[in-house]
Amino acid sequence: MNLSGQLSETGLMEFTEEESALGNRKRLKIWVVVVDNAQAHFFCKPNQSLKKIGSGFPNDDIDQGNVSEGSLHRKTDEFLKDIAEFLNNAVTKKAIDCLILAAAPKSLGRLRSFLNKDVHQRINAELDKDLTHFNEKELYNYLDKALWF
Repeated sequence: MNLSGQLSETGLMEFTEEESALGNRKRLKIWVVVVDNAQAHFFCKPNQSLKKIGSGFPNDDIDQGNVSEGSLHRKTDEFLKDIAEFLNNAVTKKAIDCLILAAAPKSLGRLRSFLNKDVHQRINAELDKDLTHFNEKELYNYLDKALWF
């Protein structure tokens, strides 16, 4: 997966460092990941808003006019596996405490199958809807209404 944004520049380092204690409570690292077959957007929730921290795209551009259906499914699975591997790694490195996933139903089902049990334990909500076209504010407002975010 080709990453862009803050995640491509600093990796997970910023998210794995211990945050300052809030009294005796640690601030939860909440991530929202929205996915479709051609892109993934990663957001964190530092306060009462969302901050886009990166986007991911398949390693190979697919010319959909010259690709068989089977080949397209394999490329999509490779991309979803890359996203899952990234999330598995982020959870292992303690960059994510809580996770919200949103993807079209088929993509969400496939992505789920590639996630390890530690990631599954951090999933607080799943939305079987393609929200990749939302900006930070639209996504926050949508999640606030749908999940009391």
